[in-house]
Amino acid sequence: FLDKVMRRLLEGPLQLDDHFVAEQQRLRAAHPYTLHNHPELVVTPFVLARRYGFAFTPGLERGIEGALPLLDEETRRSTILSASFLSLLRDVKTAAVSLRELRERGVLQGVIPEFDRMLHLVPSDPTHQFTVGEHSLFAVRELGQLWRERERNDEMFGVWNGVNDLEVLVLATLLHDCGKIFPGTSHSESGADLARQIAERFGLRKARCEQVETLVRQHLLIPRVARLHDLAAPG
Repeated sequence: FLDKVMRRLLEGPLQLDDHFVAEQQRLRAAHPYTLHNHPELVVTPFVLARRYGFAFTPGLERGIEGALPLLDEETRRSTILSASFLSLLRDVKTAAVSLRELRERGVLQGVIPEFDRMLHLVPSDPTHQFTVGEHSLFAVRELGQLWRERERNDEMFGVWNGVNDLEVLVLATLLHDCGKIFPGTSHSESGADLARQIAERFGLRKARCEQVETLVRQHLLIPRVARLHDLAAPG
């Protein structure tokens, strides 16, 4: 009986929230003009898809694409859009996958327009194999891998034990090289200022914005120490 009930529910229509419905385990907008009238909802389908494992209907794909030109500064400051985007960063294990899905559909670039420039920027540093944007997405993926290792590595668990704001950590990782879009500047300094502006746009409170700023400003500290100091030396 339970199996029959579950099959019937998954066939739908299953109202997931006020704006999106699932049918045959595929997401669609409840109304054809939902995203046109409310572009601040453009990230919400990705949150629902991640939560329930549903795919998008072609109509929803077209709706997302049509909503991208409507993303302006006011929309990017929407609490709905910000909450949806930050919720995707909260799960460190899947944050990289979520961000790539957003990037593939142009939503990441619409929500953070500075990231569009990062995706097309080839760094002068020969140690980087990707564009600045792809490198940043790769860094988030590596962060997720380190998070998974904490479950089977006691030493790694101890490192993560002091991390209490995963959204800030993932956001700072995503933006750590954003200053490279300003040529001729120290990218850690210019990036820290830009990352703080982006964090403020997402509505993060002052203390969290300062954390994002500090992480971006200091992100070169570890490789600098590793390169210039003997890590085996006491003190």
